Amino acid sequence: MNVTFLPVFVLALFLAGCGAKALPPVAIKIPTRTIDYQREVKPLLDKRCTVCHSCYNSPCQLKMDSFEGVDRGATKRAIYNSSRLIAMDPTRLFTDAQTTAEWRQKEFFSVTASTVANGWNDSLMIQMLSHKMKNPKSVGEYRSESEDLTCSENGQELGRYLEKHPNNGMPFGFPPLKQDEFDLIAGWLVQGAKGPDVAQQAKLTTPKESDALAVVQWEAFLNQDDAKHAMTARYLYEHLFLAHLKFGTPTNEFYELVRSRTPPGQPLDLIATVRPYDDPGALRVYYRFRKIHSTIVFKTHMVFNLDDAQLQRLGELFIEPEWLQPPHLMGYDTRVSANPFVAFEQIPPRSRYQFLLDNALYTIMTFIHGPVCKGQIALNVIDDHFWVMFVDPDHDLSVAYPGFLKLYSDKLRMPIEKGSDTRIFSALTDEYRRSAVEFYRARQDFYTTLNYSGLGYESIWKGNRVVDAPLLTIYRHFESASVHKGALGDLPKTLWVLDYPLLERIYYGLVAGFDPYGTVGHQLAIRLYMDGLRVEGESNFLNFLPPESRQETMQSWYKGIDPDKIGYYSSALPAKISYTTDDPKREFVEHVVDSHLLPATDIAFDTVNYLRAGADYPQLPEKYETDDDYLRAFRALSRPGTPFFAMINSSNANIAFMRIRREKGRDVAFSVVINRWHDNVAFLLNEDDRLDPAKDSANFIHGLIGSYPNYFFDVREEDLPDFIDFLAHFDSSPQDLARLAKYGVSRADDRLWETYDWFQKRFNEDEPVLGGLFDLNRYYYRAL
Repeated sequence: MNVTFLPVFVLALFLAGCGAKALPPVAIKIPTRTIDYQREVKPLLDKRCTVCHSCYNSPCQLKMDSFEGVDRGATKRAIYNSSRLIAMDPTRLFTDAQTTAEWRQKEFFSVTASTVANGWNDSLMIQMLSHKMKNPKSVGEYRSESEDLTCSENGQELGRYLEKHPNNGMPFGFPPLKQDEFDLIAGWLVQGAKGPDVAQQAKLTTPKESDALAVVQWEAFLNQDDAKHAMTARYLYEHLFLAHLKFGTPTNEFYELVRSRTPPGQPLDLIATVRPYDDPGALRVYYRFRKIHSTIVFKTHMVFNLDDAQLQRLGELFIEPEWLQPPHLMGYDTRVSANPFVAFEQIPPRSRYQFLLDNALYTIMTFIHGPVCKGQIALNVIDDHFWVMFVDPDHDLSVAYPGFLKLYSDKLRMPIEKGSDTRIFSALTDEYRRSAVEFYRARQDFYTTLNYSGLGYESIWKGNRVVDAPLLTIYRHFESASVHKGALGDLPKTLWVLDYPLLERIYYGLVAGFDPYGTVGHQLAIRLYMDGLRVEGESNFLNFLPPESRQETMQSWYKGIDPDKIGYYSSALPAKISYTTDDPKREFVEHVVDSHLLPATDIAFDTVNYLRAGADYPQLPEKYETDDDYLRAFRALSRPGTPFFAMINSSNANIAFMRIRREKGRDVAFSVVINRWHDNVAFLLNEDDRLDPAKDSANFIHGLIGSYPNYFFDVREEDLPDFIDFLAHFDSSPQDLARLAKYGVSRADDRLWETYDWFQKRFNEDEPVLGGLFDLNRYYYRAL
């Protein structure tokens, strides 16, 4: 291949023009052939750039998961801003502007444009990449999501930045690109940074034949003229607007549901609103499907199946039943549209609740993968590990007595009705939380009145299909979280039981009504409101325990706080269940999992981490000869206070991926999840004061979970005994730090990209539909 080299004086020229000291040049091999973005450049950008530059938390809003995002470029305006007093205009790619020119008007600047002519390129991208090639060592700390992040808009700013931070080229705090990778991107930039050609773009955005038929079928269902179908479609849209929709076809492609001014069969005329229930401003709204052609990233990948079985099920839930009122269209007045108990009161609560239960994993995942779940302030409302169960629809009194919801609909109003510009003082007045507490107390009394004998196991939804998820595990990973079907980990400190009004309010408060572009007051109001909903969910679980143990159990979850001060209202329900042990919480859970949930749901206890009643953590084996020996060792390591997990207690060290290289057979991949012990999660600030590292524990989960790995471990099978000993007896000695360097992969380690590629490939193989690209923004920040 013929190549040419960028002369020294050209590189020195544009560096000097930046107002920075000229850096030694990097030889750039530029192919004379045309470089294809879609086939060559995009796969490389995905695995080295998109791993940090995607979604709302992309540094400088530079989204590189599509050519449109790369071409849009970056901006100095941060989406996540803890001091914003006025809501900012949204900047959602493909939604709030459609052309690069429109993005320039919204203060986005190019990272690929060059000021040097005659075939050379001095774009921001090539400068950052070439600087890293010449200064490959990563030293110090790297926090790509910090609020004081510098987003250089031109060569002068970038020059000053790199002069001050000579080790901050791209990839940020990671090893540089290989020479051939750099040459490829450099060549593409010099050739004008062109995107997909016409044929490639058409292939990206046009559904395949089988999907096209499904689109016609589903758009016909969602856009029928009668009010019953119209209100059903509106309810579904408000719950699916974030979903990655997959039709029941052999393709592995995904779609999003959007609102349009034009009917099916015509070009899409997108209706862009901040929230899915905002006034569309159109006489007629049409629900349309738009193919997703950006790279699928795991942190936003929430799959919802739209197959023939789903279509039949929606008909059974929403179309066939008689509604509580003659079906009629509803307007979009904020006090109506922001309160689903008013907007959809004509639809039977059973239909709405059963839809949420049928799709419980997806519904809960929207809270976890949605835009609210970024940052400590958003997530310190929950414990690090807890399980969620659901009230059976036949025993949910809001389903059996819809008039109860109508009577208290005013108490079910949420702070989202105030929009995105809530002021801090207004958020602190707690108007909506007081209403939530009043509803919660009324609910407690209502259940006491109508359940004279108390609540039994039959009040817990048991599921009825293999796809059902009647019990879910939620892990908080400090600034992110994950949700999983089944009972993962040991018995958690707290458990929630959700009924319809609680599940719906959590969804609307944290997902449909949350605006990441809103003010700090808007975000604070929702955070404070969620405090009350958490207490309600925990209280619903306590209602199944003996009355004499409820207050004591709640107190154990909120050490140092009077539960009454956080709104806890103990129910007067008697105990219907006759407990036979002095640990009713564990006894209840073990009965539910072992005997109550239907076998078809395939839910059982975690065989590695769960300790049965009466069991204790084992000691480490003296010898490692069988698989059971290793299983016993990992169970021993999950003990609270294990030295490595108690000492490595940074907020940036919560989940690690581990590879065991086997001598024979397939290598093993699993996740190490750290559960930080909180004395309570009742306060917004000073979280560190409520942590107790001596009680921190680790769960060892088969497979790869979580969107943001904080660390990688790569261990050979013959080294496992030494690695286990390292975790069990870690003391920060030079010998242990050497072992950490041997088994762990620091962000500065030359093995980083090779290791990341292996985990990503393995995840894609294991989860071809549900998986996506992992994010490295929260990889352990210190370059060790």
